[in-house]
Amino acid sequence: MSSYRDSAIGMHNNPYWYSANPYFLTNRGLPNNQCYVWGRFWEASATDGAFSNRPKLITTLPSNQWYRLQPGGYERRTTPYGADQFEWWLPSGAVACYNSSNNGRLCCIEFNQYYAPTQQRFFICSEYTENGFNLIRIEMGTGKLFGGYPDTPVELSGYTFQGYIIPDHYGAEVSNPSQWGLGKKIFKVNRGL
Repeated sequence: MSSYRDSAIGMHNNPYWYSANPYFLTNRGLPNNQCYVWGRFWEASATDGAFSNRPKLITTLPSNQWYRLQPGGYERRTTPYGADQFEWWLPSGAVACYNSSNNGRLCCIEFNQYYAPTQQRFFICSEYTENGFNLIRIEMGTGKLFGGYPDTPVELSGYTFQGYIIPDHYGAEVSNPSQWGLGKKIFKVNRGL
């Protein structure tokens, strides 16, 4: 099981994104963001550090259909776990799915952030674009996407939040992250910038 990812360090030639990734094997590798998300989902699901829990995600779906059409067996949520906005959490590697007029967008949850200047709470998410590895924000409670990490949040318009797909290891039966022996340490919490 992987902790959060905040850079591309360790990705080059890593089987999650290369030799064992179906996107790479069908000439749709990085910088294809679906290739990145598929590999990150797997990296986060691996429980033994040796490429266990290979995803059962369908690799022929456009981004805007991942949430609706991925096979059963993965928990889907439209809200984070937790009792209130101060205790919200999602496992690192969960996929956030968006619809848009341009095929949608996918990103992987990595950690929480409280942005003091605007008093907003975000999930920081990773994605991969033509420009390489990137971190963006999802506003907790609204699902709105924001760029500009780590600086001032800039809203990314044109995206409609669909929901989250949770990696196998975290299944619906796990309601408390401390059951994994990780507590809230799966998130980096930044209480003020």
